[in-house]
Amino acid sequence: MSISRSLLHTKMKSLMNISAGDYIRQKRIEMACGMLAEGHNVSETAYGCGFSDPSYFSKVFKKVKGVAPSEYV
Repeated sequence: MSISRSLLHTKMKSLMNISAGDYIRQKRIEMACGMLAEGHNVSETAYGCGFSDPSYFSKVFKKVKGVAPSEYV
């Protein structure tokens, strides 16, 4: 994008009121919801969405959605 990391953070925060890291995490969780709805299990959903640890994925998922990934479907 030809801008520095700090400038990207500042612009995203002012325009969307969300940081770049939180935006990426939000998109990963949306992708995970789709995979879980298709019938994938929690660990393959975690790896498929870019998380390297299924337990961390479960923690983030529960924080964002309010329910555990195994209970989501």
